[in-house]
Amino acid sequence: MEVEELLRRYALGERDFARVDLRNARLSGVDLSRANLTGANLFGATLNNSNLRFAILRNAKLDQTNLINAILEGSDLRLASITSADLEGANLEGANLEGANLSFSILVEANLRRANLERVLLQETALYDAICEEANFSSAEMFEASIGRTNFRGAIFDNIVFVDCVCRETIWPNGEVITDPEPFPE
Repeated sequence: MEVEELLRRYALGERDFARVDLRNARLSGVDLSRANLTGANLFGATLNNSNLRFAILRNAKLDQTNLINAILEGSDLRLASITSADLEGANLEGANLEGANLSFSILVEANLRRANLERVLLQETALYDAICEEANFSSAEMFEASIGRTNFRGAIFDNIVFVDCVCRETIWPNGEVITDPEPFPE
């Protein structure tokens, strides 16, 4: 589907765009809030400054996607592939990312407050200056993740796996502050 056709149909009230193929599409600043993009292919798409609030992006391919400053608040990203994506400044507050793959992605200044990150994979992910208060990281896997100046206060870390991760100047779920670069505490 062409971008113009998608936007025309959205403007007419259509919201079901399941399995749409928008590889490398230029969608900067668009409003696709509450759209159903289950199984969509958005590989390499540009969605910076877009409104995807409460969008359904379950099982979507968002690899190498530009989501800088995108609004994904309350969105459904369960089982999505979001590898090598740029989510700098993205608002993912209350989003459901259960089982998503965020490996090699940039989450600098991202808002993940109260997000569900159960069973998420964060391999070599950059998580700096992020807000992760009250987020659920149960059974998440972090391999060689770089985390700095991130707020995890009240986050759930049940059964989380940390392997070769480095954490600096970060607020831990219990309020403890990790100052110097060091491996995650047990």
